Amino acid sequence: MGTFIGLFIEKKLAIGKALIRIVTQMDATELIAHLRSIGFGVTSMEAEGKSGKVHIIYSIIRRHDFEKMTEIIQNFNPKAFYTLEDVSFVSKGTFPYYRGHHFKRPLLGSFRFWRKGK
Repeated sequence: MGTFIGLFIEKKLAIGKALIRIVTQMDATELIAHLRSIGFGVTSMEAEGKSGKVHIIYSIIRRHDFEKMTEIIQNFNPKAFYTLEDVSFVSKGTFPYYRGHHFKRPLLGSFRFWRKGK
């Protein structure tokens, strides 16, 4: 039960980074341009799939951005294939900047009652 609760909490907090891999048979130029325009770092390449040429798009994202990313993918190509993998370490990257959004401060602020002397 403890493991289940821990996994549930981790999923809700969505702390960390993830690799999203998008494979599409359609031209991905507009999708790539849109992702870059809103601040996501994107690496793309052409490849050969079972039924012809495909575009593969890689992006390291914050885990809490996954739902936003899937909405964007669905808007540009509802038939796109995508996967998500957890990433344990990232040395550098390009991530969207959210003005006023700092996840660590509210999280640490919720433990304020544990401080000594207050």
